[in-house]
Amino acid sequence: MFFFKENNHKIIKEWTNTHNKIRELSDEIINTYSSRDMKKVKKLLKEMSSIITNHFMEEDIELHEICEHKERMNENTLNEIKKFKETYPNVKKDMIHFFNICSKKDYKIDSYFFDEYTELIDILKKKISFEEECLYTNLDEV
Repeated sequence: MFFFKENNHKIIKEWTNTHNKIRELSDEIINTYSSRDMKKVKKLLKEMSSIITNHFMEEDIELHEICEHKERMNENTLNEIKKFKETYPNVKKDMIHFFNICSKKDYKIDSYFFDEYTELIDILKKKISFEEECLYTNLDEV
């Protein structure tokens, strides 16, 4: 449970490290696709699926725990949490669904995949930036 400032700082650091891994891996998938190594793309997609799913689950659990202590938060922090939940409501579901489908052995990696992937990753990167710039800064002060 992460109710205290030092614990919030620790979890935010872990989440930021995971975000960096997601960014690196998303770029590696694009580069690997461009080099036409579809076997490696599949492997990277499985890795990404695991990282994203675990991160989203952890994030949901910890944010829920943090939000149970609203009395410790200022109005700005509460507003950022609300904005975070409202701004990207379907990203988690869409990402998990996409990676679960495209990481299957029989899924064909083609231009349709690549278009969908790049679109979703762009949205995910915007979500990550929002989290780090707005939400994490406020949570680190709780």
